[in-house]
Amino acid sequence: MAIPKIWSMQHAEAASNQLQESKKWNFLRRKSFDSFASLPFPNFKYGLDIRPDLSGLDWSALAFDWGVEKLFFTDLGNGAFMCDFSTAFKKFPEIVESHLCQQLNRSEKLESLHSAFLSRGILVYIPSNVKMTSPISVPISIGKYSQIDHLLVIAEENSSVSLLQETSSLISTNSTPIFHSSVVEIVAAPHASVHFGALQDLPSENIFHFSIVRAESGENA
Repeated sequence: MAIPKIWSMQHAEAASNQLQESKKWNFLRRKSFDSFASLPFPNFKYGLDIRPDLSGLDWSALAFDWGVEKLFFTDLGNGAFMCDFSTAFKKFPEIVESHLCQQLNRSEKLESLHSAFLSRGILVYIPSNVKMTSPISVPISIGKYSQIDHLLVIAEENSSVSLLQETSSLISTNSTPIFHSSVVEIVAAPHASVHFGALQDLPSENIFHFSIVRAESGENA
């Protein structure tokens, strides 16, 4: 299958420039694109009974939101913080380079798509021995275009945190299909505690939501 124009290296590089990512992570992006370009789109047929209907999704016609990411930095106290990926690459490149998309499988089409075209995301960082007493809310809003979102949670040794990711649509009905790729990566160091929950409030039609939640845990985490 030919790669649609929106799935070009030009768009991957545009996402790279938007995040102002490091050369090290740009190399991973390029490897992800090469893998993505070589793999066919999946048919989403698992086993005998799980057969989602994707007849309304034309991959080549999807319009993506390549808008500029909103910059923010939220001080959560005691050294804990939450920020956008552009800020994270600028202020905390070692954290991002060490963990971002490391739990994704580049031999899978949609996982390599995610890391190749990733253009926005949120980093939540909890230092060692810090116990967050209140849950952290992570809102995700989907507009009228397809988009790729990522949440990276780093909980250092003997820390604890609870997070709730809330995904909603800014419009009640969609006349054209929207594809939303959402990945959550949790890294829990030894003796860390991370509780994660997700809520979705999306229209029943024309939103194709692809979601992955993965965790890497240390001893007794």
